[in-house]
Amino acid sequence: MIQGLPCYWNSEVDQCEYKEKKLYDECQDIEVASGNMRACLDVERPGQLCQFVDNQCKTFNEVPSQNNCLNNINKVSCTQQIKNECFWDLQTIKIKKTSLAKQETEITIGECKVFKEFDTWNCSDQLSYLSCLKITTKGVQCYWNDEQCQAIPIIKGEIITPNTYVLINSNACSLVNNGDMVRYNSDTLTCIKDTDFNNLTCFPMTPGLNKQACVKNTLQKCSWDEKNRTCVFEAKRLLVEEQLQSHRLLQSTTCKRDGLGPQLCSQLSLQLPCGSGEVGCDLIDINTAVCSDKGLNKFACLNLKTGPCAWMEDSDGNFVCQEYIPFTSCEQVLIDVNSSVCSYVLDDACVFNQTLNRCQIPTQTYTKCDVDGINAVACSSINGCIFKNQKCQAQDPNVNVLCNQAELANYQVCTLAIDRCKYSDLTHGCIKSTITDNCNTLGLSALGCNVLDECKWSDSKCQCLAYLEQFPVCSTILEYNKCENLDYCFFEVSESKTNKDITQYLKNTNYGTCRNKKCSDMIASECQGTVIGDTTCYLNTKSQCLPANNCSELIATSLDCSTYKINNQRCKNKTSLTGCENLNCNYLDQANCEQFINECVFVGYCKIRSCEYMGKTQCLQSNCDWDDQQEKCTLQLDCSQISTSDNCILKKQQGIQCAWIATLNKVEECTSTGCRYLGISQGDCMGTHIGTDVCVQMNDFSCVSCEEIKDSCICLNQSLFCSYDNLNKKCRSKSCQHHNQDDCPSTHCRFNNSSKICQPLCQYNYNQLQCNQADECVWDSINKICASHLSNVVAPQINLPAPNNANILMPIFLTIVMNL
Repeated sequence: MIQGLPCYWNSEVDQCEYKEKKLYDECQDIEVASGNMRACLDVERPGQLCQFVDNQCKTFNEVPSQNNCLNNINKVSCTQQIKNECFWDLQTIKIKKTSLAKQETEITIGECKVFKEFDTWNCSDQLSYLSCLKITTKGVQCYWNDEQCQAIPIIKGEIITPNTYVLINSNACSLVNNGDMVRYNSDTLTCIKDTDFNNLTCFPMTPGLNKQACVKNTLQKCSWDEKNRTCVFEAKRLLVEEQLQSHRLLQSTTCKRDGLGPQLCSQLSLQLPCGSGEVGCDLIDINTAVCSDKGLNKFACLNLKTGPCAWMEDSDGNFVCQEYIPFTSCEQVLIDVNSSVCSYVLDDACVFNQTLNRCQIPTQTYTKCDVDGINAVACSSINGCIFKNQKCQAQDPNVNVLCNQAELANYQVCTLAIDRCKYSDLTHGCIKSTITDNCNTLGLSALGCNVLDECKWSDSKCQCLAYLEQFPVCSTILEYNKCENLDYCFFEVSESKTNKDITQYLKNTNYGTCRNKKCSDMIASECQGTVIGDTTCYLNTKSQCLPANNCSELIATSLDCSTYKINNQRCKNKTSLTGCENLNCNYLDQANCEQFINECVFVGYCKIRSCEYMGKTQCLQSNCDWDDQQEKCTLQLDCSQISTSDNCILKKQQGIQCAWIATLNKVEECTSTGCRYLGISQGDCMGTHIGTDVCVQMNDFSCVSCEEIKDSCICLNQSLFCSYDNLNKKCRSKSCQHHNQDDCPSTHCRFNNSSKICQPLCQYNYNQLQCNQADECVWDSINKICASHLSNVVAPQINLPAPNNANILMPIFLTIVMNL
């Protein structure tokens, strides 16, 4: 309790009297009037720093490094201190001003004390300078003005900058609302601008953060308490429900969350694209926002359209949106991503799975270019598409394109190029074509095609002249008879329903059009099972001849589904529905399994009939080996697995004859690529027979068998030794054994009158075993060649195709010296 009354000595009456407080009193006045301590402490005139010392009211001076919050100083001395945190503690007491007074009077007196309650006091003129500027009570903003501690006036709509107020407490910086991010500077007692989030933290709390600095903090979970104007650290994960309770005007259908920092915005589990705005969370535009934007929630991150983004865990265990470019295969992208990420995969085909927010290998065949998240590899497999700006787009066939403008594209786009161009499987796009290309080079452009002697650009594609000669395009044929002689063409005229002679007359006079044959052109007796191109024809129950490219396209067939085989795939009746489907042995019970004895076998369960379950006839027709000694079918051995020459010459591997020959290491062994080794050892392999396979030399001087050639044009240009099976799309050897006496070619064969077979001339037998099979031939073990032991003859001149140009015949004069 503050003790004592304010008294002074009235010299006029020589007595001690009550001292009334007067605003103009000074320290010296009290001293002159011999006032007591209370009278000295009651001096409140600005600038009057009083201290009662030695029973006198003197001027107060602060003493450094010492507590100056003394009980013998007046209010002005107490509150004007700059070294210590003091406050003027007021007390209201009741007194009798004189001994004769009958009633007590209330007066307020004070005393200077040390101040400690910084987090509970408001701004007050009882506070000293430092006490005022260290107030931390929530929502209390103080500044030192007119020599006293005052509350900063808050005016709605007023723009406050960092320089609006000086000599302030830290809370006052929370009022800065001009867009600057600020914190409190305790040295200058002002707000300072700062953009380094390492300096703007809500845990531990950086003094004086304003709303902008709080809600834009990307390093911590900060939110803004609008009521108290303070930044708050959210130690636990944000609960949307809690935010709704504290922001009653907000609804769960909006991203708007005032006062939340980016880390808290990123936690909003809404099916809306949310991000950080100026003063909290807000809806963002996924068409303009980027991965690095602050406060993106998961939905926003995984739906952005501007770049590759992933929802990833950072070093602090928080999930954030980050730019992510994969350097792995498609299935090794093991995090949640937006569609753009998948388009950056380089190693293999990739598309975006929107349900899982993951990349995946395509599981279907696409017909349209606009596929979400598709990459260049997958895009290049869609007809007519080009990959530009990380998007798969349809290329307008009417717009001219240069080859180097379609570096990532489907092969069909390469054909549109106005310069030399072709498709590359290696780059998944278009590259410049060369004169070493062939007519069937994928994606060859018109100019790239026409520079090749053996090719012609026709019907919007590059075609082989030799192929066109043997298999002409139907639409180019004008004569009825020529059209009818081709099994894949049909001569169409206006049919007369009344007079068949008129129809025939129109045909005979070539008054019609030759076009590709369709199943509907077939008569009923020729329809069933006829193959036209990739299509199989069938007769339905209405006697209509219809096309089918797979078993499921067979509808209302006139025969049981199991009688059909399409693209080498047996069909069967559907079990529960009408119609046909592909046969799958694995799904059949025993009864149904045993109905398909050529395709399936039941061994406790139904499975595909493999070699070991085949009889001799089926074994020899399949890629299997028949063991005569054990009388059983076995899995076909690779040529390289055969260790003896006798067995080697009798075997084939996938239709290609095995050869017993000296390979690169000069050791004789069995191989399926015998022609290649002949080319290395002999140089010229043209016409050499390996069993029934014939070797030919390519443009690059390598040697292959006709069966190894996959390109129809190359095959047809080797017409002396190869023939092309257009139905099965295979190149086959024209070995001497396939000829009879009438057509046995004298260029490389001779007809053996004794055995009545056409055989290769001795020099075209590749090894001793084959050489010795002909009576007139003998093996030269020194030169490793097969020669004739008949009298010396000179073989006629043979014109063989030159390896460097299939259309130019290079005369080769072979003089064969026959040794007796």
